[in-house]
Amino acid sequence: MNRKWMPKADTTTWTPLEFISELFWKWSQKQERPINGSLLQLVTKDNKTEVIPA
Repeated sequence: MNRKWMPKADTTTWTPLEFISELFWKWSQKQERPINGSLLQLVTKDNKTEVIPA
């Protein structure tokens, strides 16, 4: 729906849900898991998403 109602939006800055779901899956399997209580940012630019400590 977002693409329908926001046809001119810059979607290169949208974090894909697939990225988030894969990230959560890794964490649930104790892979690349952040330190408990840490705060992270998901930054997407030019269709590339990075996980950055806040």
